[in-house]
Amino acid sequence: MKRLQHLALALGFTGSLFLGVNGLQPRSAQALSEAQVLSRLTSVPIFTLVDDKGTPVFGADPNQKPPKPIVLFFTHQKEAQDALASYRKAQPEKGKSAQVLLLSMKDALESFKKIRGENDIKYSIEPNLTQLQTAISLLKSNGEVVSQGDQLMTKDGKPFVSGVPLFYAMATGPDGKSGFVTGTREVTVNGKKQTENYVPVYFSKADLERDLAAVTKAQPQAKVEVKVTMFNNFLAYLYNAKSEAEVPFQLVPSDEAAQFANQLLQEAQKNQKPAQK
Repeated sequence: MKRLQHLALALGFTGSLFLGVNGLQPRSAQALSEAQVLSRLTSVPIFTLVDDKGTPVFGADPNQKPPKPIVLFFTHQKEAQDALASYRKAQPEKGKSAQVLLLSMKDALESFKKIRGENDIKYSIEPNLTQLQTAISLLKSNGEVVSQGDQLMTKDGKPFVSGVPLFYAMATGPDGKSGFVTGTREVTVNGKKQTENYVPVYFSKADLERDLAAVTKAQPQAKVEVKVTMFNNFLAYLYNAKSEAEVPFQLVPSDEAAQFANQLLQEAQKNQKPAQK
């Protein structure tokens, strides 16, 4: 997976992206199709546990009484490998053949629907704890989230809904105009190559800050601020967008997740049996 290049300031993209910390909105009748939404998730690697037959290893949802089966997906290597180690410890015999499976997030969500069928099975995309703690600290620093006793609340008094954090950048230019920090990419339209701007949305704050360093060095007069939202809010925004023009966003996997995905791909290729003639 290529690292994003040519990040730059483009103050033309403005709007009420992500609708606040917990702001989920009802699906619009003119919203993008589910296929259009899921296509945005194709390049995002995600990991889950399966047995030697490729059947998901189900966890138990602790919030349900009695606990109900749940499929766990992971956005980072550490959580996936920790889950595998825990499963092997709890189920030594079954754990021998368990492994981490690489999927695109699009394929993961589509596969889950097939697995679920008529069964009462849920799924959960587990956050990287380091990124989640980073996101909460950022939200606290800008007043979006406050601590009330042992509970986190949003600034409007609602319970903070945790999840997989995503990071993006906003910039304010010398003229006071603000907008998203964007990148450029090459696309093919009607057989012709052209470049277009897009807004990168990162799973890792450190990766975003590294790429922002070039932007702030080239344009020191601009004020750049890192923002955070949760994946569920981002997904809800996509589902409510009325056209592709409203969603110039591209999810950027963490470097760690991309490297782990490449490692799993290489291992899978080595383990493939030669095709029989």
